[in-house]
Amino acid sequence: LTLGIPGVWLVKAVRDAQEAARNCTCQGRLKQLGLALQNYHQVHGCLPPAYVLDKEGRKAHSWRMLVRRSWPEADIPAYSFAEPWNGPHNSRLPAVWSIFNCRSMRGEDSPITDYVAVVGPDTLWPGSKSATLAQDGSDKDKILLIEVVRSDIHQLEPRDLTLDEALQIIQPKEGIGLGSRHNDGIHYVTASDEVRTLNRHIDRESLKRLLTR
Repeated sequence: LTLGIPGVWLVKAVRDAQEAARNCTCQGRLKQLGLALQNYHQVHGCLPPAYVLDKEGRKAHSWRMLVRRSWPEADIPAYSFAEPWNGPHNSRLPAVWSIFNCRSMRGEDSPITDYVAVVGPDTLWPGSKSATLAQDGSDKDKILLIEVVRSDIHQLEPRDLTLDEALQIIQPKEGIGLGSRHNDGIHYVTASDEVRTLNRHIDRESLKRLLTR
């Protein structure tokens, strides 16, 4: 079956419209997550830690599970902080929160997250300790959460990217790293809850300035 030039244009127009919708949804979800983190900061006086350690010093819970406590109970399964994220109870949960998924990356029912924090002592996510946003607004343009490609991070898993990992290669051809499938660039949300787009060709030092305080 030959579509002809008008048919090809129509197919392209449909695909472009679908990607535009996915792009908009991705930005909207980052905006929601940024707002949830702002609300957490307002209530607790700080951002959540990137992860919570158990008594043996092992990573047990993710910031994602700390933030989701503020969501309507009807929208979340009963996650238990009495055991680690992959414990007997938690590992059976239908971990499906579409807010952590980019529709250009995967389906709505995937338990994998496409948005991560960048963890390091000089970032807004210093590990098991919580960071407080500067009152003078000096943190407002810093990256709070950002898109990644080829993510293998479970939504419940207390794992994100380290600063070194984030600075390696943008849009890597293999393995997880900063990147996206959107034509306009990589979406991220700032500490002031503004969604922006990162140029894939940004230099390492400029990216580091956006990620560190």
